[in-house]
Amino acid sequence: GDILEFKFKAEIASPADIPSWQFEYEIPVDYSEFYAEVPGMFKYRPVFKGYVPLDVNSSELLKDENKNWVEIDGFYIYQNRFVCSDIAPFKKTVYSPSSKNYLTSIDFYLDKIEAYKSYKPIQGQSWENVSQQLYVDEKIYGRVKNFDAKPIVQRLELDSIKVRSAHTIYNWVGSTISWNGDLGIYAENSLDEVLKKKSCYIAEINLLLCALLEEAGIFTRATILRTNDQGGVNMEFPNSSQFNYLVAWIDLNGEKVVLDASESCLFTGILRPICLNNKGLKITPRFEEWVELDNDIYAKSTIVSIAKVVDDHLVVDVNISNQNYFAYEDCMKGDRYEDLIRVEPGVSVSDFSFNVKDSIASVNKMRMKCTGDSAVEKNGSAWSFNPFWVEKVQESPFVEKDRRFPIVFPYLFQYNWNFILELGENCSVSTFPKSEEIMTPDKSMRFIYNTKEMDGIFQINAQLRIMRRTFEPEVYDDILDFYNGMLDKVNKEIKIKVKG
Repeated sequence: GDILEFKFKAEIASPADIPSWQFEYEIPVDYSEFYAEVPGMFKYRPVFKGYVPLDVNSSELLKDENKNWVEIDGFYIYQNRFVCSDIAPFKKTVYSPSSKNYLTSIDFYLDKIEAYKSYKPIQGQSWENVSQQLYVDEKIYGRVKNFDAKPIVQRLELDSIKVRSAHTIYNWVGSTISWNGDLGIYAENSLDEVLKKKSCYIAEINLLLCALLEEAGIFTRATILRTNDQGGVNMEFPNSSQFNYLVAWIDLNGEKVVLDASESCLFTGILRPICLNNKGLKITPRFEEWVELDNDIYAKSTIVSIAKVVDDHLVVDVNISNQNYFAYEDCMKGDRYEDLIRVEPGVSVSDFSFNVKDSIASVNKMRMKCTGDSAVEKNGSAWSFNPFWVEKVQESPFVEKDRRFPIVFPYLFQYNWNFILELGENCSVSTFPKSEEIMTPDKSMRFIYNTKEMDGIFQINAQLRIMRRTFEPEVYDDILDFYNGMLDKVNKEIKIKVKG
């Protein structure tokens, strides 16, 4: 319940060091004001972030008590003033990868210095400058140029087809060098030392990958990115300090692929979800283009359940295949079904098998048999149960009434459920939900539910598909309605009649 009030003044020694100012915190802020008094020789670009509007946003010439303009050695002083008031506390919400994208703040970026005395005229950085400087940096491409990759490439006996060669090199690096957990875009050790140490920085692993790919004749560029827990890349601020991760970008006969050999569960074209953050910067002698990181790869899960009544029990054979990011998450969890899948409480699982993916094939396959007596309500010959025992969307992740910030899913995804009930002579379906299609107004979230009975089987096909990663808070009500409608449908039961 206390109210804290403080103010301070700082004189900046370097023109590049004007500090950022953050208006919003995890506690409520009654009033926050930031001044920056800047001599006119220095030209800055202020960049505002956040969702709280400014009460004051001004840049005026500074006047003294006599209302005369203040000047130093012929340069006027510009007074920049920014004010926010009555700021609600920041609260982290689900599917918001970084508070740095949303906290209200102001940054000053030095764009130009006019020529004056000891100051030489300086033009602000460009992305072309950044790319060129990194390309000649001893701790980036210097490591690649000073490394003899030929003996390793010859030992790998690569295929004449470049796609297969890229897979072979990628798998070799991933199985030979482990990641020590440290991020960064620079290789502190030479690549020869990397091979000896076996446990290295993220940049060292992927620069070794770049060196081997280039030696194999595959067009390769080291690419730097900013992980999404650090906020988005500020395109108005050309500076390498924004980036904290390095990967390899390759061109395979026109197919552009991004590789990260730091994790055995990753495979070609798939980055850690934390790396999917808009754009990455290719390190080149001359700036070429940005690398699109928000790819259109869907995480897919297909669940096929085949049920039948056996000796007064409902027995279900389940086959699950997971692709891409879902397969990556399975690989990270291990091989115990309790960790890998979600089943209804009380459903017993037996005969479980798990076919682990490798670094080329991007599909995991799981098979199991379930007996669901505890999930079936029996009233004589009338049985009722929910057909979605496995990997059902249990509840909506969105529990807030209102949403201030965008929703950012880690990746695009799609669930496919196929429930088949073998009827036979002793079983028939008496009640089941109607087919229905539910979607948001822009059709970027879609749930399809179809039921049919034919040739001695009863079948339900359902699909949930999220076709965009980012949704603005203005459509939050539409998303709530979508999830509520979908959950109502998947929780409906079917009723069957079973002859004794």
